[in-house]
Amino acid sequence: MRKMAYFICNGNKIFYNIKGNGRPLLFIHGWATTSRVWEEQINYFSKNYKVIYFDLSGFGKSINSKPITLDNLTRDLTCLIDYLSLKKVILIGWSLGALVSLKSALSSIEPVESLVLVGATARFTNGPGYNAGLPGILLKRLYKRLERDTKRALADFYTLLFSEKENCSRIIPKLLKDSVNLDRKVLLESLNIFFDTDLRNKISNIKLPTLIIHGDSDQICPVSSADYIHSRISNSVVEIIKGTCHVPFLTKVDKFNQILEKWIRRL
Repeated sequence: MRKMAYFICNGNKIFYNIKGNGRPLLFIHGWATTSRVWEEQINYFSKNYKVIYFDLSGFGKSINSKPITLDNLTRDLTCLIDYLSLKKVILIGWSLGALVSLKSALSSIEPVESLVLVGATARFTNGPGYNAGLPGILLKRLYKRLERDTKRALADFYTLLFSEKENCSRIIPKLLKDSVNLDRKVLLESLNIFFDTDLRNKISNIKLPTLIIHGDSDQICPVSSADYIHSRISNSVVEIIKGTCHVPFLTKVDKFNQILEKWIRRL
């Protein structure tokens, strides 16, 4: 089964795909990308599961009519789950998608059975008593660079997704191709989510079984952010993939898929 369609939520026109049958896996992409970033996982897991993937509001083929905020992105996810009448769905969120997953879990979405957080953080920037993020100045620089030269800023950002040891020669061109139609206003609005979001004092309320997958060389969300989330979510497991940065599902595809499938089977 493969279905490509749109639905309307809160005035946003959301593009989604369904491929395969069986237990529902819902993939949520990260900032400055689209659902196409999950292509390797879609092809692999759709053989045995119902794989659902969608473009966040304003990204890819989805059109936003509301500001890009974490609350609004979470509402879109909730609408999709309700629209498709999903039950016992496993959310797999990467980076910004992981924040959306965390936020949705805090909203007590009943049909969600489990979370899988990839390259996740509860707070993107460092702050008093918290050093598992990045210096806020780096985020401000990215914001200004996007304002001046969006294409160049994105190219440099995509490079940061990989460690020096990872082969990204085929991946970055694909990311750049997908980014051609990304709107600067959407990118800047969504980047503000990383300035504003702080879930540290809330995530301990999450009781869902949670798998945290992280690259040991992550330059976007330091590996200490995975340890922090693990320390706060009691029913969680951490899997660190060695030799990878922020996108282990792209550079260590087999290892990532093996970890995820093992988790799904044990639920």
